[in-house]
Amino acid sequence: MAKVLKQWGPWAYYEDGCLRSDGDQYEIPVAGFNRSAAVLDWIAQVAARTSVTDEDLGQLVRAIDDLVDLQATLCGEGQDRSLEDPVAHASAKIAFMEKAKLGP
Repeated sequence: MAKVLKQWGPWAYYEDGCLRSDGDQYEIPVAGFNRSAAVLDWIAQVAARTSVTDEDLGQLVRAIDDLVDLQATLCGEGQDRSLEDPVAHASAKIAFMEKAKLGP
């Protein structure tokens, strides 16, 4: 399996561009986060599962926001936008977060 790059509660982002939950119950390809409706669809699908807690769902939303900057790229000011390469954006964000964590 691919290497974990970042973790949010039970959700992990892997170097293969997927978000997975503990036990690999869910595998969400970040490449599909190219439209706000696609992101909302995934959130709604996961929310419909009785095995997912409110906290787990919140962690998923936090993960998606960290990876693709929802307000900046997909739905700022109530406008539906598209993101050409969500995986490249997510990879750049992960690298930036890691660099910022290291400091000077």
